[in-house]
Amino acid sequence: MSDESKIEPQGVLAIMTLPTGHVAATHADFERQGYGGFKLWDAQRIRAGDAVKRKAVRVYCSEMVTNHLESYTIDRMAEDLITRGKWRVTYRAIGYPDEVAEAVERS
Repeated sequence: MSDESKIEPQGVLAIMTLPTGHVAATHADFERQGYGGFKLWDAQRIRAGDAVKRKAVRVYCSEMVTNHLESYTIDRMAEDLITRGKWRVTYRAIGYPDEVAEAVERS
């Protein structure tokens, strides 16, 4: 068995919850590419966070509305849900060492 077959997938899971604690949306990122200057797990966290926020807005808003909104507007709506509506995004690292998992979950 080669070392490559022992490699576990590494990614970040983002969970957006309502103020009641119920899950509004989830998104996992296991892409193996990062952004310039970012660690892989940080790039995965950013992508997963952006995607889960957009997904939550689309789930709770009419499709007739969200189909005609720009990404920036959807992002702002999600940020308002978090800052004003007390929604929350939680991150979990998958397949990473404990020190990376702690850093992901603190962000």
